[in-house]
Amino acid sequence: MLCLHGTPGMHDGEIGYYDYWLKHGFGVIAPSRGGFARTDSVQSFEEQADQCAMLLDKIGVKEVATVYGTSGGGPCAIHFAGRHP
Repeated sequence: MLCLHGTPGMHDGEIGYYDYWLKHGFGVIAPSRGGFARTDSVQSFEEQADQCAMLLDKIGVKEVATVYGTSGGGPCAIHFAGRHP
């Protein structure tokens, strides 16, 4: 499961949600979106979605069961689903 945090926030901002999914058998990948935490620059939602796809490629994840975005992570999740089915 690809989990995308809200605004403002960073990768560990939704820990309670992640624990829920982990307890129910999902693996969780929760990167910080571009422009948050220690990332280099602010990015559009489309760029954030593409960065997530590149991260998944880099760590060898070929597909995710679902993408989950809260608050400001929602538009990135929508773009990810549309751009990287």
